[in-house]
Amino acid sequence: MAKDMSSVFKKISEVMDLVDSKKKNELIVSAKTTIKQDDINLHLPVDDLDYDKAVVTKNTEDSNYIVAIPYKVKGKVKETSAATLVFDENQDFLRYQELIVEEQDSDSVFYTYYIDNKETATGSTPISEGEVSAQGWLGCMNTCLANQGLSNWAIGVFAALCGAACGTIILCAACIEGPLLVYSVQIMNCLEDCGPNS
Repeated sequence: MAKDMSSVFKKISEVMDLVDSKKKNELIVSAKTTIKQDDINLHLPVDDLDYDKAVVTKNTEDSNYIVAIPYKVKGKVKETSAATLVFDENQDFLRYQELIVEEQDSDSVFYTYYIDNKETATGSTPISEGEVSAQGWLGCMNTCLANQGLSNWAIGVFAALCGAACGTIILCAACIEGPLLVYSVQIMNCLEDCGPNS
């Protein structure tokens, strides 16, 4: 799993560039408009999207823009829950994803992952901070991301989704432009701190 996540984290840093604030604001407006026009069907309330924390990146491989909008953490909804919209270089809407992570009980979270409203993965992961390896490269990434506010169990959700998805090119590409992008800045910082072969 560490090898898979290493590939996913590195791929995000290789192909994603943050956009300037003008382009970011334009694309957030495009995302809001697309959501309001019912071009997408989200499973959590639209009012719970936190546009102030949205991250907008450009994929340097295909020139698509990706708008990752986290959901507000409230009730059973946990961090990492997000909607992600993909636009082409002309800012025309292409596709979307949604990751919902909810508290299952005091010991675990349940996640559901949708691509274009089709459920592609579900599962649960323990909340226990000790469940993720603390050694080697992935341990360094876990520690670094945790220091930037991302829980170790969240890394477990990403590992379950993206580690498995990256067995196939199509799902791996979707995962790279999907749920992790809300944390792309933190991932890039941590990749720098942990080094490629630490």
